[in-house]
Amino acid sequence: MGYPVIRATRTGGKIRLEQKRFLMLGKPGKEKWPVPLTVVRDSGLESLLMESGSMEIDAKGFIKLNSENTGFYRVIYDEASMESLRHSFGRLGYMDVLGLLTDSFALLKAGEINLDRYLSDLAIFMGNTHPTVAHEISGELMTLHLLMPEEEKITKTARDYLRRQAESLGRHKEGEPDSTSVLRESVTMTLAIVDHDYASELSALFRNFSDVESDLKSAVAISYAMVSNDFQGLLSAFKASDSDEDRLKILMGLAFLTGQENHRRYLELAKSGEVKKQDVIRVYIYMAMNPEAREAVFQNLDDAVAIVEKYFEGTGYTGTMLESVVPFVGLGREEQIRRKLESLEKPSFAKGVKKSLETLEIYSRLVKGKGK
Repeated sequence: MGYPVIRATRTGGKIRLEQKRFLMLGKPGKEKWPVPLTVVRDSGLESLLMESGSMEIDAKGFIKLNSENTGFYRVIYDEASMESLRHSFGRLGYMDVLGLLTDSFALLKAGEINLDRYLSDLAIFMGNTHPTVAHEISGELMTLHLLMPEEEKITKTARDYLRRQAESLGRHKEGEPDSTSVLRESVTMTLAIVDHDYASELSALFRNFSDVESDLKSAVAISYAMVSNDFQGLLSAFKASDSDEDRLKILMGLAFLTGQENHRRYLELAKSGEVKKQDVIRVYIYMAMNPEAREAVFQNLDDAVAIVEKYFEGTGYTGTMLESVVPFVGLGREEQIRRKLESLEKPSFAKGVKKSLETLEIYSRLVKGKGK
């Protein structure tokens, strides 16, 4: 089982290719696969079969491997190959760029490249304006910021890129594609979290929340929470709204409040019956996104598991919640959360516990490395 990662190294007039098993955790064994390769060149596509652990191909006209990301392998390019790719970047379609982008993020999480290399590569990929690529970049930057909120090089990269995206997207236009609206929601929500000035601008819109465009409401609710820290104002809007969609977005905003009392009141709201049962899981997921709320989630993890099990026993929802919550809440308290989960674990969500701890290990290694 598994799949390979191929290292591409430019050496003179050749590209040396070496394969090994791709792993997020652990050490690769000696597995080797026959790998069908597609080589993207200036002159077109070339198909090859990599039958051994290494091989060399001609560097002339080489742009990249894995045309349109159709092959089941990842690729690590050396810096010389990436510099060459930079000059040919405009010729690549969005699927090729998306493949490069998702490979780079996976390689960062696997410890195959460091944060500085990832951000350098990302600067190239940002040149593609396709909504799918922009949505992926926004999501990756959100994840990294939530993991390392004090890392200025991540924050600056996210702030600068997302500001440009938000300005380019503008406000909702009649008849625009759904993909544009989805991207706007992702971009503005992430920008509100990483850019206090932007959050200050948007927070004023909360007083007329029902009139705000749907794809801006998540960002407005988060912005208001971060700027005002007004639990009662958000709660009143939550109770007054007759839109399930709007209530969910206000619920997300509530998660970004600061202070132990606000966190306690938010957790009490989840248990009060005023939040729909199917949305309770989101309370804990949203809180895990806020670094200042993670201690409260950790201290109340027993309650969270008990409540979700009560509502959804046997459905897999508890495991899903843990997979989203533990990798963030467990940062800096890895052993404590492992012991806590051992005391709570049931067969019905054992897979969720296992996956959540694996992701926590990956994220912890990334955070501790800090791009070194």
